[in-house]
Amino acid sequence: MSTDKPTGSALITGGAGFIGSHLSELLLDAGWEVFVLDDLSTGSERNVAHLRERRDFHLIVDSVLKNSVVNELVHRCDVVFHLAARRAAGRMRSRRRSTSSSRSRTTRSAGSTA
Repeated sequence: MSTDKPTGSALITGGAGFIGSHLSELLLDAGWEVFVLDDLSTGSERNVAHLRERRDFHLIVDSVLKNSVVNELVHRCDVVFHLAARRAAGRMRSRRRSTSSSRSRTTRSAGSTA
């Protein structure tokens, strides 16, 4: 159902992960313009490589902790899907406090301008 004019624009934080890449495909097929913000620390550019040729897909390799980047993208988009998170909870147990703090900062950064 691709059209020349997008239905809307969506920001997906953590969009180069498994779930985010599939959400990107779904939104693009529905006519949305998609902006993916991912630092590729747990996601992979391979997950979205097949989307890179599309004019309505944009991969921004940066951190959701950078307020200036998040602010610009949030104001540009109609909807935000916040999927950025650390994985491997078992490995993170020893760093639970820092992981929890990082998760809180990430959510605040992505949500403060939405």
